[in-house]
Amino acid sequence: MRRLTTGILALVATFLLGFGGTAGWAAEEVTAVANPSLTQTAFHNLPRFAAKHGVKLKIRRMGSYTQMQQAVETAAADLAAIGYVNLVHMAAAGGAPKAQTVSGIFVGGQYVVFRKGVKITKWKDVEGKTIGRIPGSYAEFLFRVAAKHNGADLSKVKFKNFGFSYATMNLALKKKVVDGLVIWSPGMDMPVVEGHGYFPPISVEDTPVGNVNGLMAMNTAFMKKNPGIANKIVKAFTESTRYYASNSKAMIQGARNLTGASIGILEEGMKHASLENRMFLDKREDPCQARVRGRDRQEKRRKRRRRMDELSVSDECDGKEQGGPGRLKERPEFPRSLPFHEMEGPGEAVSASA
Repeated sequence: MRRLTTGILALVATFLLGFGGTAGWAAEEVTAVANPSLTQTAFHNLPRFAAKHGVKLKIRRMGSYTQMQQAVETAAADLAAIGYVNLVHMAAAGGAPKAQTVSGIFVGGQYVVFRKGVKITKWKDVEGKTIGRIPGSYAEFLFRVAAKHNGADLSKVKFKNFGFSYATMNLALKKKVVDGLVIWSPGMDMPVVEGHGYFPPISVEDTPVGNVNGLMAMNTAFMKKNPGIANKIVKAFTESTRYYASNSKAMIQGARNLTGASIGILEEGMKHASLENRMFLDKREDPCQARVRGRDRQEKRRKRRRRMDELSVSDECDGKEQGGPGRLKERPEFPRSLPFHEMEGPGEAVSASA
């Protein structure tokens, strides 16, 4: 198990402490929102770590990143678990940001899973298939970017909408209502563990976007008014992440309490995600470099799951100067939120599976 390092969070703490104390707020309850998923276990257990720092925090469940973005921007919540895609939405809205990102939460944890009997060996194979989705989810966003980037025609893919219910989506796949699902853990792991689904040799991470996923955001007005409380929350979240990243039994039990999923399903999910406090907001690299890194990750997964027919990275990067298949024509531009995002802190990813 690699030890969690907290370079960027230390910078966050230093930055926030510079604003002053917590007088007049400590007795009030801080509100947060997050969805009930495996990768949000450390976030949902933040209240007990925050309590050690004198912060009373309550978490409400919400389904999508979009809902949580709206909650934290409108001050319906002081703190929220959002995704990198929400930064694009915030930038598009213009004006002063109403919420600020203060920490990463996790990477990975979203996938496309197909039912057995539906043969998928390359991205073009998704054409003509019916895909179940939760509309507006980050999983769907990643699927669309990956499909386009890898040459699939999305106009030939049919999408079926579902509400936020892992069990309903799993049943739809089992009953052949849909051919595949774009979803996150534990929803993506249920069909695989139960035997009627499988992970194909394509990945929603096969783009320059990579596997970036969850972020912790705070309401801007809340941060300015209560910098000391904000600092304590960031510190508490570091502690929560460190605890669950280094304690697999606690991670599984916490995720079971949160999702109701079985141990087998949660263990499968832990293979596909890592707790990660770093933020990757200012990274700029050639798409083919990102593609090579993505292929390396995929190769490891394919060996574990006996995957087949991986395409050559060098072939896919041919023609990048002409905007060929190795290059994403329109890269998402992630806006900066706070000055400390420009600082490079030491640290490494922490696997939830250790």
